[in-house]
Amino acid sequence: MNKVTVFLAFLILISLLINGVTETCVAQQQRKVIGLVLDSSTSEPINGAVAVLRGNYWDDVIKTITNESGIFECSVRVGQPYTIYIYNPHHEKPYVPIYLITKEVGEDLSFTIKLVRGAIVRIEGEFFDIDMDYPARYIAISVQITSGLSLLSSPSGGNITKYGNYPLDVSARNQILNWSANLIYVPSNSNVTLVIEGVWRVATERGVSTVTRTVNMEIPPLTFGSTIVKDLSKETLLRSLSESRNRIDLASLTLNEAQNRGFYLEMEKSDLNRCNDLLKIAERDIDAGRYLSAFSHIKQIKFLSERVKTTIEEFYAEASSSMPFMIALTTLFSVCLSYFIAEKRSIKISLFAVIYIILLLSLYFSYPGSKLYPYELTLLSILISTLIILSLAEFAPKLIREKPSPRGVATMSAIISSFSMAKRNMHRRRFQTVLCIVSTLIMVFAIVVLTSYSSVEGVIITEQPFQPRYKGLLIRNIGRVIVGQSIYKMPVAIPSEIEMMVKSEENVKNVYVRYSSILADNILGELISESGIRKPIYGILALSEDEYKYIGLSELISGSPPKSKGEIVISSLLASELDVTLNSNVYFRGSEYKVVGIIDSDSLLGFRDIDNRIILPSKVYTYVSMEGEIIVSLSPVRSDEVILVSLNDAEKFDLRIISIIVDADEKLFKEIATKFGYLGISSWYTFISKVYLAEFGSMLEVKGGTSAIVPMTIVLLNIFLSFTSLVYARKREVMALSSIGANPTHISIVFLAEAIIIGLIASGIGYPLSLAGYRVLGMMEVGLQVKQKVSALWGVISIATSILVASLGGLYPAYKSAFIIVPSMLRRFRLESEARRGEYEVQIPSKIKKDLIDNFISFSEEWLSRESKGAIVISDIMSTETEEVNGEKIRRLIFRYEYPDGMVRACTFNELLLTLPKNEEFWQIKLKCSPITFSIQSDAVYATTRLVRRMILEWSGGASQIESKFLLEQ
Repeated sequence: MNKVTVFLAFLILISLLINGVTETCVAQQQRKVIGLVLDSSTSEPINGAVAVLRGNYWDDVIKTITNESGIFECSVRVGQPYTIYIYNPHHEKPYVPIYLITKEVGEDLSFTIKLVRGAIVRIEGEFFDIDMDYPARYIAISVQITSGLSLLSSPSGGNITKYGNYPLDVSARNQILNWSANLIYVPSNSNVTLVIEGVWRVATERGVSTVTRTVNMEIPPLTFGSTIVKDLSKETLLRSLSESRNRIDLASLTLNEAQNRGFYLEMEKSDLNRCNDLLKIAERDIDAGRYLSAFSHIKQIKFLSERVKTTIEEFYAEASSSMPFMIALTTLFSVCLSYFIAEKRSIKISLFAVIYIILLLSLYFSYPGSKLYPYELTLLSILISTLIILSLAEFAPKLIREKPSPRGVATMSAIISSFSMAKRNMHRRRFQTVLCIVSTLIMVFAIVVLTSYSSVEGVIITEQPFQPRYKGLLIRNIGRVIVGQSIYKMPVAIPSEIEMMVKSEENVKNVYVRYSSILADNILGELISESGIRKPIYGILALSEDEYKYIGLSELISGSPPKSKGEIVISSLLASELDVTLNSNVYFRGSEYKVVGIIDSDSLLGFRDIDNRIILPSKVYTYVSMEGEIIVSLSPVRSDEVILVSLNDAEKFDLRIISIIVDADEKLFKEIATKFGYLGISSWYTFISKVYLAEFGSMLEVKGGTSAIVPMTIVLLNIFLSFTSLVYARKREVMALSSIGANPTHISIVFLAEAIIIGLIASGIGYPLSLAGYRVLGMMEVGLQVKQKVSALWGVISIATSILVASLGGLYPAYKSAFIIVPSMLRRFRLESEARRGEYEVQIPSKIKKDLIDNFISFSEEWLSRESKGAIVISDIMSTETEEVNGEKIRRLIFRYEYPDGMVRACTFNELLLTLPKNEEFWQIKLKCSPITFSIQSDAVYATTRLVRRMILEWSGGASQIESKFLLEQ
């Protein structure tokens, strides 16, 4: 025992010696700092002033207070410099804070500081700017003295003149000194200017950039100890309002100048009128303290005024760049009109010159691009387009005309002939032609002038495809959340300023603010029953008692909604799992709660807000797929994973505002929703039992659509009826065409050519008239809300539309004309075919010129061989040489035809008999068809006849030939 006692005594002695040496070393490493703080005006000591000494490390901070003699004393470590801040925390006697930077401490320091008497400026509100989408989160404030007491400033110290929460060293200083960022100390009895900078951190493609805006705030001389409150929100909003007014004025000047140049800008004028209305509303909101509402109106003003300027700039660019093409279109129209009206070349050229001059003058006075495009380039464009288009009109038909083939005229030559015939026919029927042209012209005018198609950016209102559960306006902040490899659009936290803005709105009856956990990837806590059963909780909701009643959720609760702290509502499933009932006690995060209500689980899962979203918060689910891949997804929590608490407990659980419901007159919902849309907040509102979504975006805006549909319908009917009557009136003409070898396709093309000419002439006259129509509408101040179509692309669209509509109107009559004289092959077969001993004889209503028979036989053999493919088999093809019987020449083409026919494979044996009577110039054609296998015998003959008909039509011209050398039977 004695040895142990001696050993312990030795250890204690060693420990005391080490502590003594350590204390001696520490005492040797510290030095005293002594300061005397005086009033600069009276040189009296200041009692209670605070001195804070900060070393190189953030934890090396020493705080001390002066005594009645104005002296403070403290010990600091040696070997490093210190920054010493001295200020008076008593606001009834404020002094301008001062700081000084010491050299590296090696000896005791002592100094005297004189503080300048000051006053306090309290900055309230936020920094708004018209060009930014939200208030500045960082504010830098600098104090500048214009007259009065001067402040100290040197590299080693001076009076503090930087306040706010930016940059980082100012924010860090505020944290060390426990200063508020919105309190500014200024010298008393001095004129002071506060230079306030709003700072935004903006994400760009290259990273995060810093954007700053500056406003100067003049502070009058203040007495010692006084405090003044300055409203930064009002100051910056008034500046933004002034900037908005300037932008409206600038946009108005631009608009007036554009109107003087011939642009039609009624929609843009309406936008500027809306800007002036918003300006007045914003002024009222600022006076009433509804700052966020005013900011929303200012954002709308900025957006609309910029849209006006951008639209006019686009009009300038489109009109100027389209001018050469407009001249080319004018030249083309002039050539078409002159060549349509006149026949002789000399008259054509003279008429072209007259029409061209008239249309060019019309273009100059009606098209605004003519005043933007340089005159020398205009003259050059006129010269080039005239030479090119006139040359094409004169020489192109000759160049593209081709030599006839053995069986007919080449395609391009036939097309030219068809248009020439169509033009002469239209000259003979001037009244009907003029009627069709006028109706088509009116359609072109309606499409160009009375309609508007444009991409619009702004707050878009769209009707939703579901019914509302309750009436009201639901405000949400929809954000994009990345979970795993997927991006989800889901509600995120709404800024508290939005709540203030909603509550400040006029004529709003009630505002219901809902709080929620946003996104849980871990449990928020365990709900524990008195019996010790535990259930993990992933979601928490907090609603007011009034909101429960307003949205109808209280009807689903057995008991009552939570009203005060310590009350909770759970689902019936969760109550069953915890084995609790109404008025039972449960525990969550160490606190006791009373179950005041139980809500049906299925009803809770099926309850949806106005936006059709489930009311429950979201949770991140992680699971392993069958392939072993880890899947991360987002989904609402289950009913047994959520609890509903009172608003009084929302702050305790750090819940965020997830939605705001507004109760007001339904007529106000659209206006309120639009206002929030310009702040990037989505809103759903009800109106007459329908749900509408208001959010910022872009869409294709169509105005005056019916103005185009009605004239189009009239033109279709007009051309259809006119051409249909012409078909029967021109029966003899069709007969003549048939007699010279025109097949049904050729006859149809002649009528379609007339429709195409009508469409071309109507667009050629209608488009220049449409351009002049804008000018007339502007002079008459009609105020038609459409965008002017200055792009030359609309000239092409008007040509294409008029030709298309005219062609569609004439399509059926053209088809009808093809068979008014010549019945179809199928119809002739049904009427005249008959069976003799299992063989059908079908007289083919076609004749072949004597010298073309060899060409026809060789073509037919080749064609039948080529058609044999896939399920269709044409075999045993054979032709005979010419034989003579009773003075008639006879040739035969024999073939076997197989094809699928339902459940069987049909087969026919066929002989195409060609006979040339004595002293005749044309071979006659007869088909002898013997069905072998078939479903229905007559259908097999019918199918074979269609095959022969197709072969003959293709030989006679079909797809590649227009005129034929064989005659169709009358």
